[in-house]
Amino acid sequence: MTMPEETVWLTRSETAAALGVGVHALPGWIAEGFLPLPTRRGRGAGHHWRLTDIAPALAARAAHVQSRLHISDVAARLGVSREALKSRRRRGTIPPPDGRDGEGSWWHSSTIDAHQADDQTPPDAVMGLAGAAAFLHVGRSTINLAALPHPDGRRSGVSWWLPQTLSPTRTLLHQPQLWTLQEVSAHLRVPVDELHAIPAMPAPVATLPDRWEAQEIRLWWTAWWQSIRTNPDVLFSRDLPEVTGLTYDTIRTYNAKGRLPSPDGRLRGLPWWHRRTITDWVTTRPLGPGGRRPISERSS
Repeated sequence: MTMPEETVWLTRSETAAALGVGVHALPGWIAEGFLPLPTRRGRGAGHHWRLTDIAPALAARAAHVQSRLHISDVAARLGVSREALKSRRRRGTIPPPDGRDGEGSWWHSSTIDAHQADDQTPPDAVMGLAGAAAFLHVGRSTINLAALPHPDGRRSGVSWWLPQTLSPTRTLLHQPQLWTLQEVSAHLRVPVDELHAIPAMPAPVATLPDRWEAQEIRLWWTAWWQSIRTNPDVLFSRDLPEVTGLTYDTIRTYNAKGRLPSPDGRLRGLPWWHRRTITDWVTTRPLGPGGRRPISERSS
């Protein structure tokens, strides 16, 4: 008749010694699931573990520790330097560590394996962000990532796209933008009634008589505004003192009292005159008593 083996119980200090750790490390082993909860053996006997629990705990934790990859291990697995790996951690392009121990941060092998599986090697004809910006004919600093399609893959945390993925976006971005007359007015900050008075305004789209191409409007306005600002025959209020010999304050007073000639046009609400209009007014405007200029217009 075979006698049952007697159960051997170990105290906390004996269990820690068998595992080769300090007593303070036992709660961590329990929390990680490598060591079962202790058993209280009667009142005042304290907590004990069976000897048979120690060997499986050691084997399980050894396998777990062996699967841990620290920074040097992860860098070697990814084929980068430690500094490059730390830079990726700061940018958030690698998974966060699964834990920390006496050697620092560590990752499970499965975590890095999953990251490498997602970190696909792109084919030759692919584009990163700079290439995508060039392909779409937009600036890299202003490219709208939200408007880009989902990347075809990622490498080292950097997205990449295939040309066929970006082609629909390029077509959409470069379709002519069309404005209504109210949108033209709002963009140029010119009232609608003044728009009709500006010469050579582009015609609306042939198939949409109430729409104008935005780019055509921008080019027309830039050219016309430049021609106005450099045209010596067109005078704004700030140009009148030089032509009339009056001070700017006097010009403002005359304008407020309606004593200036009627403007030949308005631009963004600002009146302007042809030079001939102002010179004719200067020579024909009434003078003060005795044929003298009003006191406010005399030079000091």
